[in-house]
Amino acid sequence: MDRHTVFSIITNFMRSREEELKGLGADFTFGFIQVMDGEKDPRNLLLAFRIVHDLISKDYSLGPFVEELFEVTSCYFPIDFTPPPNDPYGIQREDLILSLRAVLASTP
Repeated sequence: MDRHTVFSIITNFMRSREEELKGLGADFTFGFIQVMDGEKDPRNLLLAFRIVHDLISKDYSLGPFVEELFEVTSCYFPIDFTPPPNDPYGIQREDLILSLRAVLASTP
């Protein structure tokens, strides 16, 4: 739950304080990579994949961390997730697949 809160805060800052985050340069990217590394919760992965997509498509500075950002996201390919039968969040395998695909296809 704590990690979900962190991803939600980052998402909100990217919406409301984009210029300030971009002003942090590659330090923001590096910090995010550290937060995302090893994430397993599907709710958090959906948020993290969206953040990565926005980092790339909205021209945040990736600096020397381009390869690390690729590695921290590409390690989830292929998606191997089966939702539990009583999943209260309703996250499906297809949701994760489409979200990861958007990240991997967000730049040539």
